Amino acid sequence: MLRPTRLCAITLATLAGLTSPTLASDAPFADLSLQDAAARAQKEERLLVLFFDSETSPDARRMLERTWTDESVLAWLKEEAIALQIPATDSKLKNRYGINWYPQTFLINPDGMRILHKIEGHATATKLVIEMTASLLGNDSQSRPEGDTATNPLAWMAFANYLFTNEPQRSIECLDAYLWCLDNGEEHIDGFRSHYLEFLLQRIAYLRSYTTKAVEALVTRRDRLRAAIIAGVSTEADTQEYLRFCFWLRDETNALDAVEEMRELGEEQQVASRLILRTELNRAVGRQLYSDILRLDPNPLKIIDARLKTLHETPVAARTKAGGFFDDRQAIIIDASCYFEALLASSRAGDAFELVDRVVKDAPTGLTFRAFMERTNRLRVFTLTERLAKQGLEVVGERGKSHIQSQLSLILTLKAQDERKALLEEERRALDPTDGDDQN
Repeated sequence: MLRPTRLCAITLATLAGLTSPTLASDAPFADLSLQDAAARAQKEERLLVLFFDSETSPDARRMLERTWTDESVLAWLKEEAIALQIPATDSKLKNRYGINWYPQTFLINPDGMRILHKIEGHATATKLVIEMTASLLGNDSQSRPEGDTATNPLAWMAFANYLFTNEPQRSIECLDAYLWCLDNGEEHIDGFRSHYLEFLLQRIAYLRSYTTKAVEALVTRRDRLRAAIIAGVSTEADTQEYLRFCFWLRDETNALDAVEEMRELGEEQQVASRLILRTELNRAVGRQLYSDILRLDPNPLKIIDARLKTLHETPVAARTKAGGFFDDRQAIIIDASCYFEALLASSRAGDAFELVDRVVKDAPTGLTFRAFMERTNRLRVFTLTERLAKQGLEVVGERGKSHIQSQLSLILTLKAQDERKALLEEERRALDPTDGDDQN
């Protein structure tokens, strides 16, 4: 049996120390099997944390370098949990927990091996500690908050957590409690909403498996934020919240629809559109919103150059801010490749290759060239893929050349696909000779 977690132990004040994370040298992961770790956790009345890792995941590498070595994370683990690093080669645990992408972090109760919480993707030290700590509230909070606790957001969250973990048949009550926290928490604890927004949205999203009202609740609140953005009365924080609602609804296209709707509106709406496009840049490029991207950010080279300079000027220990976005080199390269595609598709090839040269100057690697070659292949501009390959093969090492060769090899496959598609279209027209007349 795990020891109960008291409400007074979890306050925003206790989280204040997470705003300035520092790196530590302690090893965060125990060298134990899952069975031995579970037995030890039960004996010591602690939890289990499983970190599913892959050597090929940039986000997993970032977490290993900065999140799991942070003093706040190590201090939390020392008090609360035993952590295990699970490699992608462990197919048994991978299948058991349904892992198909990396990284993922699970908080497990060793009594019965129940999943208490899950974090998908990259997490800063602050996010990890906040969400893991928040999920511990409610071990024994079986009663709806009343009296002195009736307006305590932490009491409501504890009650919701208890229902979420122990009584899934009471999903409506659980949803109502989480929604109370989401809608009213900020009135009673300053900063509550910003600290716990991601945790609350995730829990509400997971309740979709039990009640459709969870989706309705998220959509209603998402649409309110969207309406405020389109009306030009939102803040940057509102737009960021709106994007998180879209993420947990798995409806990021809603945000891109909003950008299209705001094309002819005022400056306030364009500021929001710019933030949306920068956040969802890869999806925006996939949707071919090239003109919108370059209308709002006409000089991508200036943006990428500033981000690279800021990255190099920022000490490693200061790159992970509380609740902030860690801007690493790989993220910059991916965004640069998105701008590269938009520039090429808009007949700005000169600007596109200036952008390539700037990024390659900073990161002359096979992964860099592959990112840009993926874009030229997607646009079916194979001569430019070959041009990038020639440039890359002259500067990268043997390991990097494999990334470049993979995109060169893909050209034959893409050409075959295009030829097959053209042949099928020709056959379709032959079977329906009136098709061309109808179009005319």
